[in-house]
Amino acid sequence: MPEPDAQPVLDWVQRAGGAIVVGGKLYDELKRSRRARAQIDEWKRTGKARVPAADRLARADAEVAKLSLRSNDAHIIALARASGARTLYTVDGTTSGLLMADFCDKALIDKPRGKVYQRAEHSKLLVHTRGCPMWKAK
Repeated sequence: MPEPDAQPVLDWVQRAGGAIVVGGKLYDELKRSRRARAQIDEWKRTGKARVPAADRLARADAEVAKLSLRSNDAHIIALARASGARTLYTVDGTTSGLLMADFCDKALIDKPRGKVYQRAEHSKLLVHTRGCPMWKAK
């Protein structure tokens, strides 16, 4: 059973035209859970999970490695830059404040800026923005 704050995200992906982006280290982390791996694999098959091209993600990783981040989540920033995703869903406990600060930092993610979803009240953030490949596909 998903957490109540996660339910709008799952509903958006499963029923309302939403999508997630996974790749690199994040994908490796999520695949450790058999349930998460099965869900992501299903979403990949149905076009609801996107994986940026490996070379594009590698370039973004190299660019982000040169930048000053508050968090130890350079892979998340690189994934957003490589994919165009601009909404981050995190409930990462004590470290999420640093990741959220990085994700919303104009110097790291811009055009459009990053936004953070943490609670069901943030469901208005569940949209495709201009930089998002899903927005372009519409």
